[in-house]
Amino acid sequence: MKHVLFLDGIGCNPDGFKPRFLQGLGYRVTAPLLPDRDFAAAVAISDEAVARSTPDIIVGYSRGAGVALMLADRRIPRLLIAPSLRWVSDGRGFDGPIIIVHSSTDDGLPVADVRGHLQRCKLNAELRIVGADHTMIDTDALNAITVALDELIVTASYHPR
Repeated sequence: MKHVLFLDGIGCNPDGFKPRFLQGLGYRVTAPLLPDRDFAAAVAISDEAVARSTPDIIVGYSRGAGVALMLADRRIPRLLIAPSLRWVSDGRGFDGPIIIVHSSTDDGLPVADVRGHLQRCKLNAELRIVGADHTMIDTDALNAITVALDELIVTASYHPR
């Protein structure tokens, strides 16, 4: 069974909809509780979770996507869902594949801002525009998340750590 480290956004629940959705797809999911107001601590907790659980893929939602990009590991594939990247200083030499799914109607994190952050951080990521809003829990968004995970699992299998 493939393992996903799920990093949630501010005010979210590690037992919430998205971790349960991933489990329903057949993944073993680790979802640490991250502090809302301390980004550095969220990164440290997530780094510990990577070391303890050795995930095949790291999935970050909203602020958790920013955390995912600041981890010490630079190779495990990343799926970023509605990413809030303002905390990310730069791409820090990320060598793994990145797929981003983001809604064109996300009022809080406009697509243009996401594109700007990707350029600023010098990240080579595939941006897929899909979904009804920031929550990314509509059918189209969930289908896109499923497809992206399947693709990243194949990539992880060909490029083991």
